[in-house]
Amino acid sequence: MKEKKLICNISSGAAHKPLPGWAEYCSSKAGLAMFSRVAAEELSGLGFRVFSLAPGIIDTEMQTEIRKANLSDFPALDRFAKYKAEGHLSSPEEVAEKVFYLLTNPELFPDVVQDVRNFELP
Repeated sequence: MKEKKLICNISSGAAHKPLPGWAEYCSSKAGLAMFSRVAAEELSGLGFRVFSLAPGIIDTEMQTEIRKANLSDFPALDRFAKYKAEGHLSSPEEVAEKVFYLLTNPELFPDVVQDVRNFELP
């Protein structure tokens, strides 16, 4: 059996959606998504699969820090506070299960760019 060679870069939905105050974050994640696409093309002949995976909005310390931001620095602050207040944050465990599923079943995911919010676990 041929060994699988996988590269999974953790991207973000922010790679595809501009957020004022997050120029560096959004552009670096967009660059990572494009890098992943190019790497997939360059490495496919060597047996590699490459993914750029957006994990969704996860209830982590990053979210805690985001909610402490100044509204003038981050105009989307209220939206991010609502994610927490309304229970729209995924748990780290739920996201980890989806990452594991993608990595153990890469043949089910033909595209390089993936988002855990776009697939369910069986």
